Amino acid sequence: MTAEVRKARCLAPKLLGIQKKRDKSRGPGSSLQQDSQISCEVFRQHFRQLCYHDTSGPQEALSQLRDLCGRWLRPDMNTKMQILELLVLEQFITILPGEMRTWVQLHRPESGEEAVAMVEDFQRHLNGLGQKVRRRTIHGRVRV
Repeated sequence: MTAEVRKARCLAPKLLGIQKKRDKSRGPGSSLQQDSQISCEVFRQHFRQLCYHDTSGPQEALSQLRDLCGRWLRPDMNTKMQILELLVLEQFITILPGEMRTWVQLHRPESGEEAVAMVEDFQRHLNGLGQKVRRRTIHGRVRV
């Protein structure tokens, strides 16, 4: 077992424990899906952040990448279309402007369509704030 995978396995239960405490107020069964999402997210992050210099050489680096990718995308449980959706969703979130990207990441969309809806809500919210500021300025009051 590689050091990176060991680290991910150690980190995942800690993150899951924190999330379970937060989810106790939710209905039964909801934390299982979130546990899986958090676990996949941990492996995605380790996959994206693996450094060549942290491995003993090219074979171990490639092996670790394959292992982490498999744990993230779970080809044994996901269809090709689901895996493509995960990759497209990740890239979509990556190309969003900073504050918008952070807001969408915090809400953890499960699909591209859900992410688009979140972006559109975010934009409506920003437009609403901008209109309030303009209206207050027009009427001589600048209170935000």
